[in-house]
Amino acid sequence: MTSINTKNSVSTEHYELLKNQQALQSPMENLSLVSDQDYSATTKEMARTQIIQQAATAMLVQANQQPSTVMFLLR
Repeated sequence: MTSINTKNSVSTEHYELLKNQQALQSPMENLSLVSDQDYSATTKEMARTQIIQQAATAMLVQANQQPSTVMFLLR
């Protein structure tokens, strides 16, 4: 009889451990998803900023070239 009680007790404990593990896994998976989304948003913003910076640099180069072009044409 004690052997059956022990088996039932172990089975109950095993069930409780599995239930707790599943309860912890779901929030961890959600945190991973949030982390991935944060990384994606940050990467997207960084790429956008770099594109704007490169466009501004190109405009400055063109603006700096125009006066010398005008001076060349006036000669």
